[in-house]
Amino acid sequence: MRAVTACLARLCLIGAIVAVFFAALGAGGAGAATEVVEPASPRPYVVPTDAQGQPQPFTIVVKGFKPGTDVYVEQCDGKAITAPHWNVTVDCDNGSSPASAIADAQGVARFDASDPNRDFVYVLGESPSRLFNCLGPHTAKPNDGLPTYSSCQVRVSTNNSQVTDDQLFFPIVVADAGGAGAATSGAKHSSHTALVLVLVIAAVACATAGIVVFVRTRRPTHA
Repeated sequence: MRAVTACLARLCLIGAIVAVFFAALGAGGAGAATEVVEPASPRPYVVPTDAQGQPQPFTIVVKGFKPGTDVYVEQCDGKAITAPHWNVTVDCDNGSSPASAIADAQGVARFDASDPNRDFVYVLGESPSRLFNCLGPHTAKPNDGLPTYSSCQVRVSTNNSQVTDDQLFFPIVVADAGGAGAATSGAKHSSHTALVLVLVIAAVACATAGIVVFVRTRRPTHA
């Protein structure tokens, strides 16, 4: 049994080392990845409107970009970026983009709602370049033959006309007239993936150790 116990201890130690390694790897990746800071979850974000149902500016803050880099924000349709034939120049409209924000020394870029040059305003109805329609709960569907969506997206990246490794998306919808806030259904942050991976590795290590102990204790003894 001493040999079995020693083997179990070694397996647990190996599992712990692997778990710590992947946890550190995941933490490093999360720190280096771009991320939407504001508006915070849940998603989709509900764009506030005035009494006439017109969308109002809202602040967007992102982090993880290379310091000194120009960061852009634009409105996209509701098509998933994994869908066939998704194209950044067709499914996103750079005509909705305000002036770029420069990532600071910490890699944070800010599009403040109070900044007339960088405030992002949801375009309700036909997009500026006539690529698609984004509608609100009471918006009549335009008879323009364009693809129409009740939920659209915001894209943040370092290039409005090309797919980039640092691009971010989050879904947005329009509130009822005079409404504000966020939808009740949220999404978990992608950084939880590292934690799940650690738990899976730990579970596999423990299961392996249990199997080894079971097999060894079940072997018949020989005189």
